[in-house]
Amino acid sequence: MLTLDLRALEEAGLVERTVFPTVPVTVQYGLSVDGLRLVPVVEVMRSFGLWLKERDRA
Repeated sequence: MLTLDLRALEEAGLVERTVFPTVPVTVQYGLSVDGLRLVPVVEVMRSFGLWLKERDRA
């Protein structure tokens, strides 16, 4: 499941995949330039979620 999600994100250009020639092979994923552009959006969504959670407690 994780592999499919990472491949979809890579195909969408949101993450970059780097393969290191080690034994066993090491694969590293990181946000691409386009992926980094989503950080502010995710931060706003996180803030809104925390606000909703706090509101529901009141």
